[in-house]
Amino acid sequence: MMSESLDRRLSVLEHLQLKLHLMVCAWCAQYLKQIKFLRELVRQRTFGAATDTASPVALSTEAHQRIGRSLLKNPENCSGTHAADEPEN
Repeated sequence: MMSESLDRRLSVLEHLQLKLHLMVCAWCAQYLKQIKFLRELVRQRTFGAATDTASPVALSTEAHQRIGRSLLKNPENCSGTHAADEPEN
């Protein structure tokens, strides 16, 4: 539902469910911040690509490793559905 909230307007019930879940789940709150950041970064790179002469954005090896370790950890305090649990379209 987090990804959907970026693509479409959620119903009042969906919006409340998401907000309540984010209040109790730091893992999902952080995930939402990250996908918003990445979405904005992609937008900036896409719209600026025609005139942009800068090198593409790249993560360091250390960043890749940190992300990998973070993804492997199981969130202990989460009580809801995560993006990985959502059915694919």
